[in-house]
Amino acid sequence: MYTVNRPKVEITSLSDSMDILKSWVDSRSKFLEIRELAPYMGMSQYDIYNHETKEVVDSDINHYLKDVMKMDLAFNYFQNAIFKMTTSVFIREFFYTFNEVKAKWATTQRYSTQKEMIASSEAVLDKAKVDKAFKEFEEYTDKYNKGEITQFDHVREKMPLAYQVNYQFSCPVKQFIKMCSSLLSTVGESSVIWREFYASLYEAFNTPELKYWLDNLSKYLGTDECTKYTLTRNDCYSEDIIKSFNHVTVGPVLYSQLIRHEGLTVLGYPEFMKRYISDNSVYNCSHEFPIVFHASKSRILQIIRTRTEWFAVYDDWNSHNTWAAILREFIPEGADVDSYKRYLKVFNDKGEYDVTLAGVHDVDDSLRLHKGYTAYLPNALVLEDRSIVEERIKRYGHNPVTDMYLQMFDKGYVKDNPNNPYRIKWNNLKEDK
Repeated sequence: MYTVNRPKVEITSLSDSMDILKSWVDSRSKFLEIRELAPYMGMSQYDIYNHETKEVVDSDINHYLKDVMKMDLAFNYFQNAIFKMTTSVFIREFFYTFNEVKAKWATTQRYSTQKEMIASSEAVLDKAKVDKAFKEFEEYTDKYNKGEITQFDHVREKMPLAYQVNYQFSCPVKQFIKMCSSLLSTVGESSVIWREFYASLYEAFNTPELKYWLDNLSKYLGTDECTKYTLTRNDCYSEDIIKSFNHVTVGPVLYSQLIRHEGLTVLGYPEFMKRYISDNSVYNCSHEFPIVFHASKSRILQIIRTRTEWFAVYDDWNSHNTWAAILREFIPEGADVDSYKRYLKVFNDKGEYDVTLAGVHDVDDSLRLHKGYTAYLPNALVLEDRSIVEERIKRYGHNPVTDMYLQMFDKGYVKDNPNNPYRIKWNNLKEDK
């Protein structure tokens, strides 16, 4: 049914710390010319600057590098690397929680599944539970392939958290060490999660310099990231600086998307990790947990306008694993389009309707991905076709966003147009089917 593989960490594109140090010291040559300042730069016992030639010399710089690494200097964040990771989904989301990680959005085809299912050993805490999770995931995958389930998002909720995935990100080496130390403080040194993951770290950190960071991991132990906040919603609307929500409930699928947005800080995952360790019932992506998220109000508005686009609102409005969990905080049942138009991307900043803002790209995607009844419907606003809104509601049910799309037609913002070229293309495609 599935195989179990160990996690793997690979370090590539590692910048040379010695070259960085030489450049860093050279940039401070004006200070080095003043002998009295040497002690303040930690250089008094090293002969790394020739005051006659005014050049950096190499005689003692290796020893100096070791001392510099012990200091809390900006230099120690200059050395960057690309970390190629093979871990469980469970561990991946932990690393992506950090804003310092520069990672790409998923480029995998979300409408297909892997033939071979692999579990990552660090997340296999209870084999019986993991067996059950993979069996259920396999059953849902088969139903999707047979057309019995029309949206892969419903299959993803059944994905085991132990499912092994490949990903990569770049960040300073010291920042990666700090993230690893936070993982250690979250899961505990004696846990299976840490023992299996640390083994992969030890293999990857295979130079004396990198080993130094690993051997001193405990010095960078972070504090508990899950601070309990007590801000109220009323506190958050006064200024366009920071908006905060206290304990919005989400699932791992939605959390995975939230943390990949720039300018958005999300807290709460370490507590979920501790629950995973202590509660054997937590084993797939359907489980919910509370988070706190912070962003500027303008950034939140931008995210909401994107997530209320036609292409994005197929979600189950009552789910905690879709963007509805966030949209529910802003758009109530029975919302009037004129009162909430700022949340719809088809209105410009002046509140004027502009169909070009709706995004023609998702129409082409819908046409390309059309597979009969299971396909996503194209954008009704771009096609100027009210019946497509009605069809969507028939398939997926009412929610405040789709109801506002109906109001777009009923209030005359969009005119029904049988001669729309995209609409003709869509109708021809349906006839071919």
